[in-house]
Amino acid sequence: MMGPNNRTDAVISVGSNIERERHLPEAVRLLRRHRAIDVIDVSRVFESPSVGGGSDAPDFFNAAVRVCTGLEPDDLRDALRHIEGVLGRTRTEDINAPRTIDLDIAYYENVAVKDNGMSIPAPDVLTAPHVAVPVADVAPDWKH
Repeated sequence: MMGPNNRTDAVISVGSNIERERHLPEAVRLLRRHRAIDVIDVSRVFESPSVGGGSDAPDFFNAAVRVCTGLEPDDLRDALRHIEGVLGRTRTEDINAPRTIDLDIAYYENVAVKDNGMSIPAPDVLTAPHVAVPVADVAPDWKH
């Protein structure tokens, strides 16, 4: 899976609709501090309505972070879940619940995975503007 230097390009989708002005940049800061993740580029921040959260749900700030990592997909997902926990993310059965931060692997080089609760590329990377637009901002030449 990894290239000859044991590093892989990936793009992380980032979203927040609880204290979003604080949580989104803090998530990027924590990604930068991770020893096995090198941040290459950060997209502009885009505002979008909550999907499926009802008309009263707060709008999201969304971005994408292009990284180079030595982590395999499962380990990268675990690192993202750890950062979510640090920022107070509580996972509930409501997949559309407001959240302090949401970090997902939008793509991981040329890898396609669909098992163990993980889908790479992210299923909505081509269909959901809140994912597709920030990803295109940091990886305009990426082909799905």
